[in-house]
Amino acid sequence: MKQKELYEDAVKEWGVELQLLMLQEECGELISAVSQYWRKRPDSFTKLAEEIADVEIMLGQIKQALFYGTDKDRVAEFKRKKLKRLAGRIYKSD
Repeated sequence: MKQKELYEDAVKEWGVELQLLMLQEECGELISAVSQYWRKRPDSFTKLAEEIADVEIMLGQIKQALFYGTDKDRVAEFKRKKLKRLAGRIYKSD
């Protein structure tokens, strides 16, 4: 099964509202994993990788449900702008 279809099916199964709640919970777990990583807790690198994966999956579902197929993908638009700004900060002329 393709990722796009899986995301659509997950949102159909549980609804956007519940998936937004799950995204919020996963973001909280990611915050905790980052803290554990900085405190050099055992297995913190593995936990960090796992929580990043969870957040990316939930973000994919929400983006699929709310933003893809719209007249303009707002997430992609903001991402382009923010990456351009980041590049400007990193590669600025002296």
